[in-house]
Amino acid sequence: SHFQLAIDCYNDCLQGAESLDNKGVDTALVLKKMGEIQMNKLHNYDDAKKLLLDALEIVRSIQGEDNGANQNIMTDLVLLIAQAYSSAKDYENSLDYYEEHIELLESNSPENEYLLANSLYAMGNIFAGMDDPDFELSIEKLTESLDMKKKMFGSDDERVANVVYTLATVYEKAGYYDKAANSLAEALHSFAKNHNKAGSIKVYHALGRMKASKVAESIFLPDERSTAIECYKEALKLRRQIMSLDDIEMAAILYEYSILLILNDEHATALPLLEEALRIQKLKNGLKDVHVANILLKMAEVHLKQAKYDSSLVCLEQVLFIQSSLDDE
Repeated sequence: SHFQLAIDCYNDCLQGAESLDNKGVDTALVLKKMGEIQMNKLHNYDDAKKLLLDALEIVRSIQGEDNGANQNIMTDLVLLIAQAYSSAKDYENSLDYYEEHIELLESNSPENEYLLANSLYAMGNIFAGMDDPDFELSIEKLTESLDMKKKMFGSDDERVANVVYTLATVYEKAGYYDKAANSLAEALHSFAKNHNKAGSIKVYHALGRMKASKVAESIFLPDERSTAIECYKEALKLRRQIMSLDDIEMAAILYEYSILLILNDEHATALPLLEEALRIQKLKNGLKDVHVANILLKMAEVHLKQAKYDSSLVCLEQVLFIQSSLDDE
């Protein structure tokens, strides 16, 4: 690939850097660029970590001359290493390097608040996404990032809205549903004000899912169900306007929306949505897919309600075939 060719060229540069007077810094910069390509283009995170760690070791060994420039290179490298560890799902090491990155930024005068806010945001995402998540620490880091970005850009900026949205998703996971709803409303206001349809879609989808989860806990919540249906309807309308119709997130919206419609006894409306979700899911993942089986199960349920017994049986036979195929694998 072109990226592998670039790596080969940088290897040649490494050989040439050995003959330069400032070979330490030059070598570190070449290693840094190679690490970025391995991480961001080739997704070889282990190779990326090794290259970036080697570069960091070189820069740390030559602290003294041109200390300001070397400090900037070291700060950049520490951030890249944190990102490489995070991409490799080595969250403990990633958090350590993000902490170091923040310390380096805070020691600079003036400190780079934008990078600082971004590192806090990344840490918040990591704390929420670990196998053993710490939602309180996640909320703490995201709130710090949010406060900084509000001071930099103002409350209605899209960069602020993205943090508010992420914070809302963590509030929901932590069980703070009122805070989650308020944050989603705040994010939606900002996205709408900035005519950001993609942002509005993800907020409507999140609101719909949250309301639907309450409906799943109790069938005696007609207001929550109506609100959830409206959220999915709006998300679907915006999604059709601006994005590819054949993607997995579109299939998820269609499937989740149809479940609510089925609960509302709107089977005729739900069926074409399920058929569209099935087409997309099969196109992306093939027939032997658990999500395809789930959609077929719901279609069988709708056909049964509509007294289309043969169609229901056909769907169920396909489900059995998929389950058997997945068991064999």
